Amino acid sequence: MLSLDDNSEHVPEWIRCLFDPATAGTGVRFRISGSDDVRLVPDLSSGAAATLSRVGYTRVRRYVALPSSVEPRWLLPIQPGLSLTKAFAIYTPYTRSARIAKQLVINGVGHWLSRRRGLTVASRSSLPLERLVEETTSEVAPVLAAALGTPGPFQKVTALVMTSAGATLGYIKLPVMAAAVARLRSEAAMLERLSAAPRLRAHVPRVIHAERWGYGHVLFQSALHGSRGPVHLTRHHHDFLTELAGICPQVKRGPRLVAELGAEWCTNAREIDSSWHDLGRAVLARAAHVLDDTEVACGIGHGDFAPWNTRLEADRLLVFDWESARADIPLEWDAFHFQWQAARLLGHHPGWWREPARDPRRRALLSLFLLDSIGRTAVAERTAPSDHHQHRSVLQELLSRGAGR
Repeated sequence: MLSLDDNSEHVPEWIRCLFDPATAGTGVRFRISGSDDVRLVPDLSSGAAATLSRVGYTRVRRYVALPSSVEPRWLLPIQPGLSLTKAFAIYTPYTRSARIAKQLVINGVGHWLSRRRGLTVASRSSLPLERLVEETTSEVAPVLAAALGTPGPFQKVTALVMTSAGATLGYIKLPVMAAAVARLRSEAAMLERLSAAPRLRAHVPRVIHAERWGYGHVLFQSALHGSRGPVHLTRHHHDFLTELAGICPQVKRGPRLVAELGAEWCTNAREIDSSWHDLGRAVLARAAHVLDDTEVACGIGHGDFAPWNTRLEADRLLVFDWESARADIPLEWDAFHFQWQAARLLGHHPGWWREPARDPRRRALLSLFLLDSIGRTAVAERTAPSDHHQHRSVLQELLSRGAGR
């Protein structure tokens, strides 16, 4: 059990995920019990670490919380022999401003680190996650850095697992909220399925360990090395998506596809402001008309196919973060998602969607993709779709182009 050395009776759920996983994944805040098995001290000083060592805490770890301890996004280990560059490898920025900010942190952190609140974690033996790594790898002194995830019902903690010298061993994912448990189980199952396909095995992470973990689930997977994934669709992307399409291909009649997506939209629309309801009905009606006599190629889709979920190594695309994968979506949706995200968040080719919109059939599939994206975003992130002006604007323009075949 944990004890917290300050006056706070409550701590964020992510602390429990990392340091008290036996009770993690319940989706509630908790009161820390008085126990001296593990000590959490909101003090980064070497003096605090030395004091804990003197009273029998043989394993002392120091972390800095970035950008702040009040609203942290990352928890990075501070220890001799481990550069902050290696610890901060858990974050790969894509915008120019984010890359500059990361480099400034790496270059200047030593000067102001002592003035920032962080966390010292002390124990008399290995922590549960450390024991898991020790049992599944040959590393006897693993080091963890953590990304704390996006708040919401599907929030998860992702831990970068390193050797004491900073070599990457893999990544561990833990659910912060109860709803995230099913996603991690689904990701583990999908990775096992894809790894069984010889032509895809080298493109996806290998599952090192996956099992029930306290009230939740733990997924330990291998790391994918290489350079940042391209921000434009290239032949590497098309080659990968072609291979993925061959794993579990299926064909759906247009009416069936629209009916299935319509049912999902109605469920998700409960989380959506009513101004979207009429637009959703119009999109579904138009798609039903256009796709009435057509067949749509479907199969496994990544679900979050975007530059930041890819790497490029030895002339092949590597793809990770499969927790949003689905087995029966239109094959074109991954490419649509990639281009939408690159345009919306990185500013690359903002008018890309006008090319597929020239064809009525692809225009209908693009409209369905955008509608599905809005519904799932509203449920996953609890964001108000009224804020997604670009989705609304593009959907309205797609509808204005008519229902011609």
